[in-house]
Amino acid sequence: MSEAEFKRVVNLTKKKAHAKRNIALLYCSFGLGLRAKEMVSLKVRHVLGIDGELLEEINLDSSMTKGKKKRHVFLTNSRVIDVGLESPQCRRSPGLCPAD
Repeated sequence: MSEAEFKRVVNLTKKKAHAKRNIALLYCSFGLGLRAKEMVSLKVRHVLGIDGELLEEINLDSSMTKGKKKRHVFLTNSRVIDVGLESPQCRRSPGLCPAD
């Protein structure tokens, strides 16, 4: 998918329900290279620390990945961070969400 096509998909997604979540998923897929199975397996605790802050890396265990191999995804893509992977719910209750 070209950059222009990706921008078009993001712009269309902005007009739909749950836009922020869906745009974050698009960036996780295309920006971080996460597969659908990996995204579905993620829990809040994989992305946010106990203090509710975005972690620098996601650790995917073997049950979450293709080929059953453990891997790490670094959250260094500024676009992914900017679209709001930090959950407002976890900001209000940081002690609850990481245990998901």
